[in-house]
Amino acid sequence: MSPILLGVLIVLGTIILAVSSVLMYIAFPLSASPQGYDFDKDMAFDVSLGEVFDMQGEEFKILMLTDQHYNSVILDNKTDKLADKMVEQTNPDMIVLLGDQAFTPFNQNAYKHLIAKMDSYKIPWAPIFGNHDAQGKAQKEYLADLLLKSKYCIFRYGPNIGGAGNYFVNIKNGSDFVHTIYLVDSREKNGGYQPPTEEQLKWYEWAVNGMTALGGGLVPSTLMLHIPLPEYVVAYEEAKASNTVLYGEKRERECPSDPNVGMFELMKSLGSTKGMFCGHDHTNDYSVMYQGIRLSYSVSSGFGTYGNKDIKGGTLLTILTDGTTTQQPLYF
Repeated sequence: MSPILLGVLIVLGTIILAVSSVLMYIAFPLSASPQGYDFDKDMAFDVSLGEVFDMQGEEFKILMLTDQHYNSVILDNKTDKLADKMVEQTNPDMIVLLGDQAFTPFNQNAYKHLIAKMDSYKIPWAPIFGNHDAQGKAQKEYLADLLLKSKYCIFRYGPNIGGAGNYFVNIKNGSDFVHTIYLVDSREKNGGYQPPTEEQLKWYEWAVNGMTALGGGLVPSTLMLHIPLPEYVVAYEEAKASNTVLYGEKRERECPSDPNVGMFELMKSLGSTKGMFCGHDHTNDYSVMYQGIRLSYSVSSGFGTYGNKDIKGGTLLTILTDGTTTQQPLYF
């Protein structure tokens, strides 16, 4: 056997061994039991199922980071530095992570790094899952268990309706509820981007109606989930045609959830949610108004994935004392 052929066979054998080792590693997943509550749309609303924050001044600032894709030591360090800069620049009252915090077979290690990093800021932080987070050895329930043990993470498992991490955060000004953040879990199945489930829609409606009764009228709100709704596609085209894009650009085709299950129409009918944020499509950073609701991408925040380095950063959402909001894209 020639030395060249022998070398090729050794390289191929090494690759096969490495791939087989990873597949065997994932074949025995890390799991945990669901830690949510049983849900029925007719159950009494309980505001304690979510978090509550009191405004300490004229505004409440939320820094959003998305698609950090922790997966390698070198690039993870750059993603950490981006988060450092965003936190230093905005001095937020809360941080929200909009999904795909990890994308690696070793996702449990990525999440341990993420939790240590986020806790180091000593600021309350609220993550939701994207379609990639649980594509590794650790299943979503296991990752949720890690989050629940964090000192500063305010993640709630939410109702047992599939997935993990459907919860809400309320902002109060004195005794008044002025704004609610609804955080919704996103899922992937068979390679497709799954829409919110029927149970998730029922839970969202239950929570909005509960907050309306508690607040003595509609409480303004913002919806956050990883995967954009189908309405994003039409909304941007209409805004571009009428020259009313509020900021940002569409640099890649949207990859929304499919099929359309009526989440946007439900938001419209209930009247509370006036803004929505997503991640998922790393090079889109636009914001547009569509049928009375502002649809926005948060700026992608990770370097361990695709996307122009000039459009990496975060987004700042500022809630004012009357419940209205302003928002600003931020770049690294």
